[in-house]
Order: sequence, then C-alpha cells, then structure tokens
Amino acid sequence: MAFQCQRDCYMKEFVTSVVSCCPAELKHEVNGKKETLKGFNVKLQDTILFPEGGGQPDDHGLIGDVPVLRVTRQGPEAVHFVGSPLEVGQEVQVQVDWERRFDHMQQHSGQHLITALADTLFGYKTTSWELGRQRSTIELDTPLVKPAQLQALEEAINEKIRVHVPVTVQLLSIDDPAVEKVHTLR
Repeated sequence: MAFQCQRDCYMKEFVTSVVSCCPAELKHEVNGKKETLKGFNVKLQDTILFPEGGGQPDDHGLIGDVPVLRVTRQGPEAVHFVGSPLEVGQEVQVQVDWERRFDHMQQHSGQHLITALADTLFGYKTTSWELGRQRSTIELDTPLVKPAQLQALEEAINEKIRVHVPVTVQLLSIDDPAVEKVHTLR
C-alpha cells in the first residue's frame, strides 16, 4: 500500500480520519542529551507525512493543531508521534512542514542522480546513503574516487540538472513484472 505522500509528494494538506491513538514514548536527542517524551502514537486512515526509512528522515507537520514529532512505519501503516491525544474516528486536517519536505525531496533526488551517474560512468554501486540535517552521505563501493572522476561526475550531474531531466515516481505492485527491473541497494 502506498501512502498519499507517495502518490502525490507535492500535496501540502490532506483530510483523513484518526484510526487509533495510544499512549507512547519517544526517545530522542536534544543538545546531545537523550530524553524521553510522553505522548501518543496515532494511526490515520492515510497520510501525507512520509515515515522515516531507507536513509530518509521522516516528515514533520501538524494533525489539526497538534505537532507531529516523528513518523515511523509499522508494517503497512504510518505511526505519528504527537504530544496530545486525538479522538478515534475524528476527521482531521494534516499539514506537512513544506520547507523540510522540499529539502528532503531535493536531496533525495540528488542522491539518485549521483548514484545513477556514478554507476553509469564508473561502475561504482552505492552501498549506503543517509540524508542528514547538515550533510548527506553517499557511500560507493570503491576505496577511492580520483579527482578527475569526481570532476567528471560533477560535470555530468550539472548537465542533467541544466537540461531539466524530469523526475518521475512510479508505484508498482509487488507482482508487476517491472519490479524485476528496479534497482535497489543491496
């Protein structure tokens, strides 16, 4: 199942309903110190807030006027951690923190472009990647990228950006034969 945020990544607001709301805790770091927040895990009928995973951080935003502090995936569902309870069955408006989302979209698209061109030009496969707040990291399966290779990669990336190569998202069902042609990190 795809979430609304995967079907339309430009959607900034969305109306849905609360499926469940249970007391929960969130462990997170503030100024280098680990803290535990008490709050609630909320599941919605659908969501425009992307859950963290695959190297990409989660979206933040609001459910009604309640800030969403973390979104995780539990199987096919997204779980939204919030500080205040929400009523099950209630219709709610969900808003995404657009500045954060757009930054993630740009960095994630950039990662795919770098990964594809590093593979095409030099046969370097991506072994991992992480989208960070200050810096993103892409690890390639090579001990060294020579300065000339780095320059060629940068020039190829900039050329693709200049010619506005379109970015498309394709949702496939698991039994679609096209799944066999999809490249993933291994």
